[in-house]
Amino acid sequence: MEPGAKWAESRGMLYYEAEKQSYLDSLYWVKACKMGLFALPAETPEAIRTTVQRTWRCDDEVADLVVLAGILNKETEVRELQLYQAIESAQQRYVHTLHKFLTDLKPSVDTSVDNIPEFEVNCTKGIESFSSRVSSLQRLIDGCAPLGMDVSKFSAVAKEAKVCLLKFVTQMQDHWHAQFSAMREAIGSLHPTEKEWSEFVLTKLDKNRLLDMASCSKLLRVGKVGGFMQSYQKSVKTECEKSELFTEWWSKSADKGGAKKLKNALQDAKLALAVSTVGKKVYLNGKYGKKAKDAIKKAKKHIKDARVDHVPFDALLFNCDPLRGLFRAY
Repeated sequence: MEPGAKWAESRGMLYYEAEKQSYLDSLYWVKACKMGLFALPAETPEAIRTTVQRTWRCDDEVADLVVLAGILNKETEVRELQLYQAIESAQQRYVHTLHKFLTDLKPSVDTSVDNIPEFEVNCTKGIESFSSRVSSLQRLIDGCAPLGMDVSKFSAVAKEAKVCLLKFVTQMQDHWHAQFSAMREAIGSLHPTEKEWSEFVLTKLDKNRLLDMASCSKLLRVGKVGGFMQSYQKSVKTECEKSELFTEWWSKSADKGGAKKLKNALQDAKLALAVSTVGKKVYLNGKYGKKAKDAIKKAKKHIKDARVDHVPFDALLFNCDPLRGLFRAY
């Protein structure tokens, strides 16, 4: 090699080493986590707010350094630099997602929402972005195997990152479950239980109690409040079905979990409202003849629209014999 070429290579090597050290010293993993931890030592509000504001190194900033390492035939260091940057990117998403949970995810449950709130969308997007970075890190680690590199320290970081990801996913799922539970309790407070109204409607008719039920202001809110809750539940379903992180949880929740229980609670509320409507229109208003026919048709439609037609309709006619035969004709 010519002297000039050797000098250029030496200068290039010195420049590369200096730039590499400067880059490594700026990384959060190297600087704050002491090459051992992925998560914050303490996920306190102060630590989260401070860390999220730090200057994070972006992928473009390491690109030139990676090219220079390639020119200098440092293939192992090319991979290491890529791994360092993948960790930096994953940690940035992790901290930003922590910040979203801290500032956006409301600990209290809002039972009046009619769509999935923006803060929930922001949190799920943050989780998805973090998941993508963790997957990229793992692919880079797997790609180092053919080179015979020791990637044990990187593998340990990836493992911890996956634990952090699972924590986010679980926290989001727990939030939705709490939301469903609170909604179930709220809708249940608007109407008497089926056991209660069956006693004075189906077992032994009590006109006064039926009239009280039909004129209850809380019961009249079932349609609007239930509509909000149904819309929210549908939005959560849509959000969960977008991501593999939440599809299994939603499937279980919709089958036997919180989503299923909320759906049943909404049906119970609609059934109570249907009973009240039928009682008021058909029995308490004393409609017979053609008026009874029209009232029964409307009541049938009301029950069908409420999706509570699993209950025998003639049972909702309150053991009123003159109307039984009339109902069967329609």
